[in-house]
Amino acid sequence: MSTIQARSHLLIPEGIKHKRVLVIGAGTVGSNVAMALASIGIRRFCIVDYDEVGIHNLASQLFTAKQVGLSKAVSLADNMLDRFGLDSLSMEAIHDKFTPSFEGKGEYDIIVSAADSMTVRKMVSMWARGSSARVVDTRCGGHEIQTWAYDANDREQYDAYTATLHSDSDADPLPCGGEMYPAAGLAASLNTLAAVSTSGYFYRLADTELSAISG
Repeated sequence: MSTIQARSHLLIPEGIKHKRVLVIGAGTVGSNVAMALASIGIRRFCIVDYDEVGIHNLASQLFTAKQVGLSKAVSLADNMLDRFGLDSLSMEAIHDKFTPSFEGKGEYDIIVSAADSMTVRKMVSMWARGSSARVVDTRCGGHEIQTWAYDANDREQYDAYTATLHSDSDADPLPCGGEMYPAAGLAASLNTLAAVSTSGYFYRLADTELSAISG
C-alpha cells in the first residue's frame, strides 16, 4: 500500500493497485475520474485523447494555464505523475482518436468511456464487448449528470446500457459540462464507486435530485 493511501486503506478494495485503466477522453469527466482512481490506489493507466487543452477547459478539467495548446492526454498524464510520483504510476498517453482498431482489448480491468460524442461511446461499447472489463460512462451536460457502469461480459448489463445510446443528432446541443461544472468532483466520485463495484449501476443527478439504481 502506498503511503498516499495510508489514511484510507480500510476503504480501498483489495488488489486495486493491480488493475489497469483505459481512459478514453481526458476532458471534464475523464481527467477528474483518472485522478480519482489514482487517488484510491490504481497505478496503471492508458489515456487516449486527440484534443488539445483550451483556455475554456481550465474551469472544469485538471489542467493548468501553462498547458493550454498542449495534448490533453499527455498533459493529464504529466499532472498525475507530478501529483503521485514518477515511481508510483505507470502511464501511457496517446494523442490520437479512439478507433475500433485500438489494440489492447482484454488488457484493461476498467474502461472509462469519457468521450464527448455518442458515436465514440457506441464504438467503445462494441470494442469492449465480451472482455472482462468494467465499463463506466458518464454523460455530463446542461443540468444533468448520468453515470452508467456495466460488466462488458455480462449480456444483460450490456444490452441495458446500449439501449440508452442514441445518435449524436438526437443529443441536446449543449456544451459539455454545462451548469454541472461545479459537480465535476461528484461525477468523479460516482464514477470511482461504479468502477470498483461488482454490479451494474446507473446514477442520475439532475439539478438537486440524485437517484441511484443498482442491479
